[in-house]
Amino acid sequence: MGDPNDFASWKERKILSSHASDLHETTTAKLGNIAEQDTNSFIREVIFMKNKTIGVITGNHKWDFTNKTNSDQRIATALNAKYLGDLAYIRIVLMQEGRVVNLDIVAHHGKAGGKTAGNTINQVDDLRRIFPIADIYLMGHDHKRGVWPESTLIVQTNHKNGQIVIKQKRQLLCRTGSFMRGYVDNHDSYVADRLLRPCELGTIKLETRVKRDRTGGMDSSVADTHGYV
Repeated sequence: MGDPNDFASWKERKILSSHASDLHETTTAKLGNIAEQDTNSFIREVIFMKNKTIGVITGNHKWDFTNKTNSDQRIATALNAKYLGDLAYIRIVLMQEGRVVNLDIVAHHGKAGGKTAGNTINQVDDLRRIFPIADIYLMGHDHKRGVWPESTLIVQTNHKNGQIVIKQKRQLLCRTGSFMRGYVDNHDSYVADRLLRPCELGTIKLETRVKRDRTGGMDSSVADTHGYV
């Protein structure tokens, strides 16, 4: 979900790029070497996820290398996963006992969520204005983790009699968490400087099963998804 390395933020990269012509080539190369070392160090930590990762979302702490790739792209390549860019719509096809359903996921690295739980989840809810009927909405960025269930109404057609049927669809709004401590004795940090609240470390867990749904006289299959922290 982005920001595996805490190297240079979007604002810092903008400062560097605006003064790129003022930097010596050796300075630019050294900065790139540091970013590459950080990226390779992270890859060694997560290489066990190779061939088990759907994709890699880019964050605002990525590093753009001189060969036109960035640090998040390199991580995706190392994990044999897709590089998903800034915003991704992912469809996973699930099969269980002959029934097939689509599990639709919208993922974005995220933007500042604010200091309160309400603000942080409202940012995730903004994704529903773009893709209104997905199953799962994911954001990282603000280091918080949580799963908030919401619902929407969808309209389906009963092909037996042509009647329209209105059904309620569960959607999960998620902040995916972090492993970076904000408050550490005798260490400066952005979190302490801004008087932000400490966050629960770790990630969320989502489980989905194929569920038979016969409401409204229709026999269909749905993705029954639950989240845990």
